[in-house]
Amino acid sequence: MEEAIRNRDFASFSKLTCTDSNQFHAVCLDTCPPIFYMNDTSHRIISIIEKWNRSEEAPPGSLYI
Repeated sequence: MEEAIRNRDFASFSKLTCTDSNQFHAVCLDTCPPIFYMNDTSHRIISIIEKWNRSEEAPPGSLYI
């Protein structure tokens, strides 16, 4: 992550961030009781960002919130 930031490599930065975020969500869901901190709006925003990042109009890893 530090190297990606230092090199201003946004594609690597966003990939690492998304991977870390997904792992965090998995850990939260695996607790007992599970932790649900994302709501329907959060999931919709993630879906919109993923679609934008896959579109031909956007360079890889172009949108990160």
